Amino acid sequence: MLGKVIAAVRRPMSSTGGRVVGWLLFFVLVIGLRLISPQFRSEMGPLSNSGLQIEDHSPKESADLASHAESVLFFDPTESRVRPGEVITLQAMIDTAANRVSGAELHVQFDPSQISLEQISASPVFSLSLQNPVIDNAKGEASVALGVPLGQPAVSGRYAVANFLFRAERAISATEVVFSERSLVAADNETGSVIREIRSARITGLLP
Repeated sequence: MLGKVIAAVRRPMSSTGGRVVGWLLFFVLVIGLRLISPQFRSEMGPLSNSGLQIEDHSPKESADLASHAESVLFFDPTESRVRPGEVITLQAMIDTAANRVSGAELHVQFDPSQISLEQISASPVFSLSLQNPVIDNAKGEASVALGVPLGQPAVSGRYAVANFLFRAERAISATEVVFSERSLVAADNETGSVIREIRSARITGLLP
């Protein structure tokens, strides 16, 4: 049941205002359940909403843990070379720095005349599905929302979030895959996205 509630709250909204409201509701839901439901706490232990781990800390501990936006989203590899028809996997990576990250909503853009996106899969660390992958090869857009599994602690360090499987449609020159500004990363003790920087990946074509 909780998974359905989380998925409903995290469902993409059509307007910028709607996305902001949805993001705030996401945090309100997690914090509210964590604070007011002893039964939920006893049954579930530490609560994560889309993997968001909300833990109890003293004011001093909370102040020490608050680190603001320090996380970097990037692709691995950052540069690739492909022949026509070849498939390449780009890993969406996160370097959390001081943040303790528990969920990510990724929005990716690419040139559909150069490459097509065939599949998005979750990494083992961010295996909780909050939104099923959405791929639009006509527009060159894709999105997915993933989190750390319920009951698992938020993560700090460098981790893969998701795998994006692309295919070169033809002999391409050079193209980029980028995270759009709609991407979000959630962390413990933070009420907004903690993305500090986003980096693109470059794909260059090889002769057949």
